[in-house]
Amino acid sequence: MKLLVGFSIVLGLFSLAVFVLNYVLQKIRHLFLHGKMGDISESKPSNIYGKIVFNLVIGLGFIYLVMTFFYSIPKLGEAEDGMIDLIMPLYQEWIPSIQKNKIPPFVFLNIDSNTYDKWGVQSTPRDKLKNLIDVAKNAKARLIVVDIDVSQSDKEKLDKQLKEYLVNHVTDCNKAKKDSELACPPIIFGRVFKSSSGDIILTPRKGFLDEVITEESISYLQWASVEFLQSGVTNQVRRWRLWEYTCSEDKQEEGIIPSVELLVMGLVQDGCTVESIRNSLRPLQPKSCHIKEDYHQQSLPKNITLCNLTISTDRQNLQHRIMYRIPWQPLVHDNSGKPVLTIRPAEHYAEEKSLEHFDLTAFKDSIVVIGASNRDAQDIVSTPIEDMPGSLLFINAVYTLLQYGTIKPVPMWISLLIAAFFIVITTISFYSNKGKWVSVFLFAIIGLLVAVSFFLLYHGMWLNVILPLLIVKLYQMFSGAKEWLSRPKEKKSTSDISKVSL
Repeated sequence: MKLLVGFSIVLGLFSLAVFVLNYVLQKIRHLFLHGKMGDISESKPSNIYGKIVFNLVIGLGFIYLVMTFFYSIPKLGEAEDGMIDLIMPLYQEWIPSIQKNKIPPFVFLNIDSNTYDKWGVQSTPRDKLKNLIDVAKNAKARLIVVDIDVSQSDKEKLDKQLKEYLVNHVTDCNKAKKDSELACPPIIFGRVFKSSSGDIILTPRKGFLDEVITEESISYLQWASVEFLQSGVTNQVRRWRLWEYTCSEDKQEEGIIPSVELLVMGLVQDGCTVESIRNSLRPLQPKSCHIKEDYHQQSLPKNITLCNLTISTDRQNLQHRIMYRIPWQPLVHDNSGKPVLTIRPAEHYAEEKSLEHFDLTAFKDSIVVIGASNRDAQDIVSTPIEDMPGSLLFINAVYTLLQYGTIKPVPMWISLLIAAFFIVITTISFYSNKGKWVSVFLFAIIGLLVAVSFFLLYHGMWLNVILPLLIVKLYQMFSGAKEWLSRPKEKKSTSDISKVSL
C-alpha cells in the first residue's frame, strides 16, 4: 500500500514536471520565433523533430523512473507475468538440443488413476514403489527422483521392505565405489511439510524413512523440497521455490532444504556439487525458530550464488520463473530429434517379475521421475501452458536450470533503446499521418514488440513490453486530449477524444 501511495505521489509530481517543462519549452520556442513572450496559442505548431525529442525525454524518463524505483509494484509484476504467460505456450515443444548443455533426457514413470484403481488404493504401496526404484536402478539411470509422499506409514511389513532395500542400496553403492565400478544412481525423495505452502518457514513432516535417509547416506539418498510458488491471482504455478527455510516441530533446530531441481543441478551440472549448494544455502537458514518470518525475509542478502548461478533471494523476482517447454505428452523430442521426455505407465514396471521383455533403453543415463497423475488425489496442477502432473513441474524446472539458469531481464540500456525506437515510430505515426493510420501503426508496433519478446524469451531473456506499450497508450491519450483542448470552444466535443484513442 505504501509503495502504491508513493508511486501515485511521484507520478503526480512527474506529471506536473512534464506540464511545466512543456510550457517552458513552448515559451522558449515562441521567444525565438517572435522575439517576445506572447500567448503560446498564437505560435505555429511545433515541428515533428521537436516533438520527437520532447517525447523521448518524457517517455524514457518515465520508463527509467518506474524500472528503477517502482518495478516491484504487484500490479506491474502481474501484468508482466501475464505477458509472459501469453508468449510461453507459443514455443512449447520448440526445444533447443539438450546435448549442447549436457542435459540428460527424462523418463516419467507415471502412476495414473487406472493404476491406482487396479491396486485398489489411492496411495502408492511401498512394495510397488520399491520395484519401480529397482527398475530404474538396474536400467542404469543417471539419478532417480521419487515424487511420492512417503511421510505416512503404509503397512509395517511393506515399510520395512522399502527401508531394507534402501539400506542395501547404500551398502551396494559404497562397495561399487570402493571397487571402482560405475557409481549407483542417487535417489532423491520429496520432503513434505506440515506448514502451509504460504508460510516462509516450514516444518518438515517426519516419517519412517528418516531413519535411513541421514547425513551418512547423503551421497546416495537425499531429501529435497517439492514446493512450488502458486500465483494468488491465477492459481497457476509460475515460479519455483529453490529452497525452504525450516524449523523442527519443537522449534529447537533451524535448517534449510534445497529443492529437487537444485539438487539435480548439483548432481548433473559440470563444476557443481550438492555439497557446494548446501554450503551456499547455509547462511540463509533462520537464525532462530522464534524469529518473525517477515524479519527473516528482510534480513536476507539481495542475491545468492549457487555454483555458477547467481539468483535473487526474492521469490517473486522474474529470475524464479519456470520456462515451460516440455508438455504432457508420451514422447517429446528436441529440435535435433533426440528424446527429451518419455512417459511410461508405472503399472507394468511395479510388479516383481522379469523385465527382459521390456525395452529399458530410455532409462539408461536418464533422470527417472517416479510420480503420479491422479486427478482425484490433486496431483494435477495448473501452469501457463496446460494442466500437468506435479512431476512434470520438476522436469520443466530442472530443464530451465540446466538450459538457461534463470530468465535474464535484458539490460536497462537495451530496454530504453527499444522503447526509444517505438516512441519515435509512434510520434511519427501520429503527426505525419494526422491520425489516419494511427491504429495500423500501433497494432504493428504491438506485434513487433511481441515478436521481439518471443525471440528473446526463446533464448532465456525477457524484454518487458508492458512499459513501452503503456507509454504508447498514454501518449495516444495525451495527444487526443491536447488536440481537443487546442480547438476553439464551440467546436469541442467530449466524444472527439475517444476517436483518437483505441
